[in-house]
Amino acid sequence: MQQRKLGNSGLEVSAIGLGCMGMSFSYGPPADKQEMIALLRAAVARGVTFFDTAEVYGPFANEALVGEALAPFHGDVVIATKFGFELHPDGAPGWVGLDSRPHHIKEVAEGSLKRLQVDAIDLFYQHRVDPDVPIEDVAGAVKDLIREGKVRHFGLSEASAQEGDARSGRARLAAGPQAVDRSHPGPHQAPRPRREHRGGCGRAHVR
Repeated sequence: MQQRKLGNSGLEVSAIGLGCMGMSFSYGPPADKQEMIALLRAAVARGVTFFDTAEVYGPFANEALVGEALAPFHGDVVIATKFGFELHPDGAPGWVGLDSRPHHIKEVAEGSLKRLQVDAIDLFYQHRVDPDVPIEDVAGAVKDLIREGKVRHFGLSEASAQEGDARSGRARLAAGPQAVDRSHPGPHQAPRPRREHRGGCGRAHVR
């Protein structure tokens, strides 16, 4: 399997990643847990090292599945997860609205660390742009988590190209050179990392 370096972050992943959302959420009923664990481990055996999940997938169930399946491979795989939604208080699927307030980001990180069974989140995306929270505040919260050793890299998910350019530049100023952009793949597409030099910043784009 070929490898890709994500921008100037130093993060290296397989050229083809595995988006895990549909295993627990969105595309019909959740799949059999043991079958999905076997699938995730088979992907690792075939050279896939990049896995994508989020707290909202389930909610929570997908992170827990990925955490259990990939626990034997810590240090050999990269797990990306996401924050940015206010979830239903009763745990129902979906979300109430957006929430990228700094204290909420840190709460999400703590939960994700436990479910993923890791000491640090490899790549922590803002799942959606929150128009009520400046990107500098978002990036500052993630920078705090990076300083604490709880997050390694910061990313933006599903921002438009123009918006992504502007927000990524401001995020880099606030959080450092960890910025990674992610566009949304279709239901049958795996994440495919590629490096782009947009505006000379050398950030990576995952689609």
